[in-house]
Amino acid sequence: MESTIIKEDIKVCCVEAQSFPDGILQAHQKLHSQVPFNPLRKYFGISWQEPHDMITYRAAAELLPGDIIIEEKGLLEIIVKAGNYLYIDVEDYMKNTSAIGAAFARLVTDERIARDTFCLEWYLNNGTCRCMVKTK
Repeated sequence: MESTIIKEDIKVCCVEAQSFPDGILQAHQKLHSQVPFNPLRKYFGISWQEPHDMITYRAAAELLPGDIIIEEKGLLEIIVKAGNYLYIDVEDYMKNTSAIGAAFARLVTDERIARDTFCLEWYLNNGTCRCMVKTK
């Protein structure tokens, strides 16, 4: 487990998965069909636990300067807050998606994490999923 800093808030547009975990791929596919690909754009998965152990999941893409995607497509908007994050990298995540859940299971037990935050999957351009949780 390592730590990193997100220096500035990141505004993202999102598509909510209809179910978790089964609807994750479909949410990402819908997001990618509505948001133009740009190698400079950051892509995320954002999830949090609701009452009764239900998990809400949203596929997300960074809004770049000049984007008017939200108004055009009616997408949801979330801010990924700047701050300190603990993380575990899952390399070649498409071949090992269960490792993402295992990484978060480990991260959420750390006493340093903020309890009122979400789990953040940052899909890096090298095939790595950086599993992140904000610290207190």
